[in-house]
Amino acid sequence: MWPIPQHRLLCKWHIDNKRRKNLKKNSGSQNVKAYVYTTLRVLLEEPNETQFEELLTSFLCKLEEEPALHNFKTYFERTYVHRRKLWATCYRHQVMLNTNMVLEAFNKTLKHVYLKGKKNQRLDVLLWHLLKSLIGKNFERLIKLFNGGKVNHYVNAINSRHRAAAQINISGIHQVSEITWSVTSETLDQNYLVKKHEPCSCKIICVACKVCIHLFSCTCYDYTIKK
Repeated sequence: MWPIPQHRLLCKWHIDNKRRKNLKKNSGSQNVKAYVYTTLRVLLEEPNETQFEELLTSFLCKLEEEPALHNFKTYFERTYVHRRKLWATCYRHQVMLNTNMVLEAFNKTLKHVYLKGKKNQRLDVLLWHLLKSLIGKNFERLIKLFNGGKVNHYVNAINSRHRAAAQINISGIHQVSEITWSVTSETLDQNYLVKKHEPCSCKIICVACKVCIHLFSCTCYDYTIKK
């Protein structure tokens, strides 16, 4: 049996593609559509939860003011608003996964290797091939472990961050609370807030300090974009 998934994510590429197609079907000026699409992209990538929620509320009000976009507003609310934690960047900080790359790679493997490029497969056939692909993935994992394993990209990144953090001048670190610290940037004239969270069962940990990336969050660009 496989462990119960802790996160459910929607592929950003597919979300963006579906929204653009639906937006094209609606009437309205090109300027208004350009504003709508730009706002959708900002919502998709906004890293701050508070700013995201404020922008979302403002955006829905704007759609309500445009009669030509009422259909799109209905579609957006029905399909995405109530599921925003599945696609908004601000709600997936602690998920080290590029959904575009991972899902597209798996989709191509399933479609061309297992389904031989055929469309309209029966549901039972699709499920059978999904199980075969999972068995294949398990064998790949076992082979890697048998050969001594492979250093994961994320482990390399975490170890690199650890070495960089060890070089930070301790005079630039100030404890704000029991679980919060203010850290002065080494390159910019600003401070970042580092917060400690509850430990999790993540297996991808720093070799030196034995903690995973989920134990701490930071307001810096590196954590928000490259985590």
